Amino acid sequence: MNPPQNAGYMIAAYSVASVLLLGYAVSLFRRYRSRK
Repeated sequence: MNPPQNAGYMIAAYSVASVLLLGYAVSLFRRYRSRK
């Protein structure tokens, strides 16, 4: 287990999680806007 590989894996995991959270927030926001 090399530190660079581990760091890259952490960065990739954080980027994927942030994208998923962003998409979820956008979907909730659009659903809330369309409800009004």
